[in-house]
Amino acid sequence: MSKYKYSDIEQQINNVLKHQEKELVFISFPNTSEIDSHIQRSEDILKMLGVSLPDRQSLALPPEAKRVMVLPTWESLCKESEASVGNQVSLEELFLRRK
Repeated sequence: MSKYKYSDIEQQINNVLKHQEKELVFISFPNTSEIDSHIQRSEDILKMLGVSLPDRQSLALPPEAKRVMVLPTWESLCKESEASVGNQVSLEELFLRRK
């Protein structure tokens, strides 16, 4: 806990940042390091078997329709953050290294 007395908006920002940091941990991305080599090997095998492959440009997907992203209000984001991490997050906590 910090000895510094935060203003209401500073405290809200700290709480929201901590909540967002916590949420980022749950986002996972697939490991794509070997995908291209797997695709190339698969294409080589298909060619050896006599299968003709379409050219890659004909496989391009059509552009997706534009999606509208609804952003939460600041008030609802603050409430969600406080429910998740409390309302006493200090700025120092945001910069502490995790082991």
